[in-house]
Order: sequence, then structure tokens, then C-alpha cells
Amino acid sequence: MSSNSADESQDKVYGVVIIGAGIAGLTVAETLTAAGFEDFLILEASNRIGGRCRTEDFGSSFVELGANWIHGTTSENSVMVLAEENDLAIKHQLMNRARGHFYRSNGRQIDKELGAKVWTLCKEIEAEVETGHPCPSKGDKTVFTMKDYYVKRLEENLIKFQGAERPDVIAIFNCFSNYLRFHWGGEIAHIPLELCSMTPETEGGDVLIPKGTRSLVNAILSRFRCEGRLYTEKQATSISWGDDLVEVRCSSGDIYRAKCVVITVSLGYLKEHHRDLFQPSIPHDKIKAIDGLDFGLVDKIFLHYDHPFWSSEVGFGSVKLAWDDDEAVITDPENQWYKRIFSFDDVYFNPSCLCVWISCNEAYHMEHLSEEDISETCTSLLRQFLGDPSIPKPSKVIWSTWGTNQHTLGSYSCLGMRSDASHFGCLAEPLTDSNGRLRVLFAGEATHTKYHSTMHGARESGVREATRLLRYFGGIKAPTKHLE
Repeated sequence: MSSNSADESQDKVYGVVIIGAGIAGLTVAETLTAAGFEDFLILEASNRIGGRCRTEDFGSSFVELGANWIHGTTSENSVMVLAEENDLAIKHQLMNRARGHFYRSNGRQIDKELGAKVWTLCKEIEAEVETGHPCPSKGDKTVFTMKDYYVKRLEENLIKFQGAERPDVIAIFNCFSNYLRFHWGGEIAHIPLELCSMTPETEGGDVLIPKGTRSLVNAILSRFRCEGRLYTEKQATSISWGDDLVEVRCSSGDIYRAKCVVITVSLGYLKEHHRDLFQPSIPHDKIKAIDGLDFGLVDKIFLHYDHPFWSSEVGFGSVKLAWDDDEAVITDPENQWYKRIFSFDDVYFNPSCLCVWISCNEAYHMEHLSEEDISETCTSLLRQFLGDPSIPKPSKVIWSTWGTNQHTLGSYSCLGMRSDASHFGCLAEPLTDSNGRLRVLFAGEATHTKYHSTMHGARESGVREATRLLRYFGGIKAPTKHLE
């Protein structure tokens, strides 16, 4: 990796400048290099590479502040292929969301068999949503949302349970709603049901990464020469494109020129900056896609204990918070942010830590709090739901801040009330000059029509745009099969 100081390369005209050194941007560089094209430069706004993959040393091991798993084990998943080629993941090491127990706010553990039965029901309804189950009558609603569908299916299934079980069933559904919010990346009351089949579940489950997502990033980096080609702390503030060369101006004052530019910044960044970033402005259809798609927020809090209060032999498992209907209502998001927490989970490969999952606007409010505030609230919740006032405070706390990170402004793309099925594809369309020459290309998870919000969606988009460039420049060998 090169330093952030100005250098003589600013006088050069590059074939390609890549904006962003996340999975998508690095994959563009890797794919170009594999085909024999090395006339490129990568500009990264932050002081680190990896984008929304962020592995941090914490406690006795590491934690993932960003991407956590490889979604899917088939050979169609380019990230799974990358991991297997480098011995970085094993297909049978999967995340198990069904583990652990549901707890009520009075400290009572819900019957394990009932919890498993309701969880299975919730997952069956989730499968209905993802496979395009017929949308019920909207009644007086303009749009029938994912939340509407779950409420309807709960009402239909509640009669199958005994009267004494029903309050627990409702509480588990409330818990599962928080799971859906972080899984989909946004508020389920704002996701139109008719669009949900656009995001199919990848086959094979969620694969654990024993060496962290940084091992995947490093594997990609090893496939091209970084020195003199990858610069950090180079935030692009202006991209001028037209019939001449593309000119990229950075906040550092540096200027870079190229025949083509590949934009891999987050959708959140585009939402905030596209009006000032591109000169001339990008086409109306692309602006409509940027505005129409949502960019969700999912955060994680990690609690480290010098002396864990759970058995090392049994492990902590997962404590899932099951609020009743009245408790689940949030009237003050700033002070009731903790009601968006789905669970407290033990951390694979880091036995002295717990991971707390939180999403939506409540996660944004959490990001602004102090370590003491977060530690105090998490400890109070554990004591309350486990019915154990002796549970100690964590020794230290670390948490993600994707919502307030000015380079991301959120976690990953998701569907919203203004979203359209065409928006992901529209976002991926390149910009050409008046002579039809490629000028500005777009990659990143939000530009993948099927696997948006995933690492493999980001990687495949990088391959897609690199392939487009190779065809444009001509005479370059095609990418390998796994990168198609």
C-alpha cells in the first residue's frame, strides 16, 4: 500500500482509476491484473482498506465490525471459491441462528421446545416471503409490507397454540422481527412485500471465517501489485467526466486523470454526495435509483470479559430478547435504542466476548453513546432478561459506527417504499460520453441485481465492471471461470 502523500503519478493519464478499496474495488484491480491489464490506480478515502469488511483485534482474538460470514457454500459464490482456494473457510462450519434460548423481560426462559417450534414457523414464513408468496389483499393499505405479512401470518397461526403459550409466541415473533431488521438491513414496516423475492437466500447457509474477513481482503490483495497503485486517505470530492478524460479531484488537493473511472463507494455515500460529486450531473434515471433504494444500518456491539460469567465448557450460546407487544413499542428511539437489539451471542473464535446485534435508526443513536453508557445498558439488559443481578460489567466494549462513518453512511443496501425492481440494475449502468465511449462505471453490492448487501454481490460486481473494461479496451484475455 502506498502512502497518502502527493506523488508524480498525478501527471500520468491512467487507463482506469478505481474509487474505493473495498471488496468490489479490489476485485476490479485483481481481475484486470489477471487479464494482463495493469494500467490502473486505486484511491481509498479512509486510512484503511477493506471497505465494509473490518476485522479488529479485540480481547484474546478478533471481532468483525462489518461483514461477518460468507453467505452460501456453492461454487457459484465467488467469495466461497476465493476462501476455499486460500484455505480460509470450511463449508461445514456454519452459523446456527437457532441456537440459544428466548428470554422474557421478567427473567423467565421460554420453554425450549416452544421456542424451537415458533422459530421454525418464523423461518417458514420468511421462506414464503423470499419465494414470492402471493400478496394478500391490501385492504386500505397502499403498500402491503413485510411486517404486514408477518402480522397476518401470526394471527393465522396463533390459534394453533394453547392459550397459555400465546403470549410467549407473540414475544418470540417480536424478537424475530428484530432479527429480520438486521438481516434485511432496514425497517420491515418499510419493505414492500412484492419486492422481497428479489433477495433470495443463498444456498448452503452462512459460512464462518476462522481468520476473519481481513484474510479474504488480503487474499485479493496478494493477486496484484499494490505499491504505487493503491493510495489511502484520498477522498474523491469531484469527478469531472465528458468527451475528454475523466478528472478526479481529492480532498487532499491531488488530481488524477484517467480514460475511465470505476465508482465503488457505498450507496449511502452516493445518496449524500452524488449531486456535488459528479460534473456534469449523472442521468435522472440513476439519481432516481439512488434515491429510491434504501441504505440500511446494522451495527454490532462487542463485550469483552476478563473473567466470563458463563461456563467455558458449555459456552454462552445465544440470549434472544423477547419483548411483549407493549414493551416492544418504541416511543423515544434515542433513549430506547436497546429495544432494537435482537440477541446477545457468543463469538466464534473469541470465547471471552459477546456480540450484540442492533439495527435501524436505534443503532444510529447507539453509535453516539459513550462506552460507559453502552456497557451499562447492555449489562442491565443481561441482568434483567437472565434474572441475575450479579452479572458483571464487561471489561471493555467496542462497537461499529457505520451510520456515522462519513465514508459509508450506513451498512448495506436494502429495499424501501420507493424502491423499484429496476433500481439495482440502473445503478450498475455505466456512463458514456457523447461518442459512446466508456467514462464512469459503477460497482459495489448495491449494483448487483440479485446478491445486493453481500460480499459475493460486491465481488461479482467488481468482476462485471472489470470485464466491461477489458472488452472496451480490447485484446485482453477473459477472466477465469470463477470470476465470471
